[in-house]
Amino acid sequence: MFNIIDTIVQAIIGNGSYDFLKKIFIKGKNLEDKTQIQIIINANDNNRANQNIEAKKEIEDAKNEISKRLQYVYNSMNFEKSPKQFNINKLAYVMGNQTSEELNSYMQGHNYPSFDFLDKFASCFAVNTKWLKFGEGHPYKSNEKSEMYAEEYYKRICELKPESIFFIRCNSKEGESIIILKICEYKYVILPKCYHISSYVGATGQHQICSFYKLIEKLKNSELIIDCYGLIIDKESFNELYRGDVFPGNYDNLRDTNNPWWDDFTDIYNEDFSSEKYSMWYGEEFVQAQAIVRACLEQMN
Repeated sequence: MFNIIDTIVQAIIGNGSYDFLKKIFIKGKNLEDKTQIQIIINANDNNRANQNIEAKKEIEDAKNEISKRLQYVYNSMNFEKSPKQFNINKLAYVMGNQTSEELNSYMQGHNYPSFDFLDKFASCFAVNTKWLKFGEGHPYKSNEKSEMYAEEYYKRICELKPESIFFIRCNSKEGESIIILKICEYKYVILPKCYHISSYVGATGQHQICSFYKLIEKLKNSELIIDCYGLIIDKESFNELYRGDVFPGNYDNLRDTNNPWWDDFTDIYNEDFSSEKYSMWYGEEFVQAQAIVRACLEQMN
């Protein structure tokens, strides 16, 4: 009972007046009462001290975790094979900061950044905001809306006005494929939908393949001047990229190994090369996906 009253009184009058009243309350009591009261008071004081310690530790831990995540982004942008290096000064400049001192203090874990700062950092470098703040999800998982059909991304692509577009295909029989937009050298957007360019699909998947074809055709015939590149990568690398575990710009450095699979995919009537050639280059499932597009277009007509 005393513990409840003690808490209420402390909450109402504050710590300073509370300590003063404790002394008055004890005065005039017998030794046994004083001892019992003092034990209760000491216990409450210890609880407050422990709570303060725990609160400080929680803040310190959170500060360190955010520091680690900021460093993860920094290091991922500066992987060893990258010809472009992004130092802290450049990142701070991109964010519009006057100096790199603030960003550096957060990266070193000396200070705790505001949520506004973290939102700004995430926006500048296309980092997952929830991951940066709370460690939820994956670093580069896109916040963009997921579209069932690739053609529906066309409007958003026009809004973002990317410097270039990467069509990434997995070297698997299912032919998983994603689209990455390069907004600028330090910002890449992974469109959050994977499409299977193969015959390993149902009715919905067939329409998705046709929509993927239509998006490419729209981009090729668009007034937008956007460089497009294609890459075919192994399963493990594809999964890491699609999950958002790695900086997408890492694959921009492979553009010298550009694979025009996305452009060849639109040659559904074999005007450029034969089905045998495409099968040899990309596998039989690639040719099957082209056949699915032809069938879909014929149904529409």
